[in-house]
Amino acid sequence: MRAPNGDMRGRAWIEAVVQRTPDHCAAVDAPSADPATMLGVNKQLGRRFRIVSARWLRADEI
Repeated sequence: MRAPNGDMRGRAWIEAVVQRTPDHCAAVDAPSADPATMLGVNKQLGRRFRIVSARWLRADEI
């Protein structure tokens, strides 16, 4: 985070473990749908992810 004058005020790091699911971002397309027939959003974004875990990291863990 930076102050209005540009000085660094703080830093933060987070680690996230994610799991890719078979479902598309827009639920209108079946997981087994042919990519040629999918909605544009599903072609662009692909499958859904779910956050399995997250934790804040210390600077010495980077």
